[in-house]
Amino acid sequence: MSEYLVAQIARVANMSVLLGTQVQEPLGNQALEAVAVADKQTGAPGVIRALFVFIGVSSCAGWLGDLLDLDDHRFAMSAAARPSGVAAAVGEGAMAIRLAVDRMQSK
Repeated sequence: MSEYLVAQIARVANMSVLLGTQVQEPLGNQALEAVAVADKQTGAPGVIRALFVFIGVSSCAGWLGDLLDLDDHRFAMSAAARPSGVAAAVGEGAMAIRLAVDRMQSK
């Protein structure tokens, strides 16, 4: 994880990083309300009501061959990322999520 993300997370009182934690099962009646988790080393159980999954950043773009430009870490570069960096790529991702949510809500 990038150092700036580690620093931002450390400043948020109600946020913690759980390393080596495995999701066991979804919890809720009509909708997802929480997830049951367990520590992979100790087996200690827990319940999480808000979750962001971060499983690492290993590239798996080898199957693309020479179809797209890849950065130094072998990640595919979007057209926006080439000239204007990560911020533009994040904006594209955020817009894609918004459009997907809008489409799901309109069904």
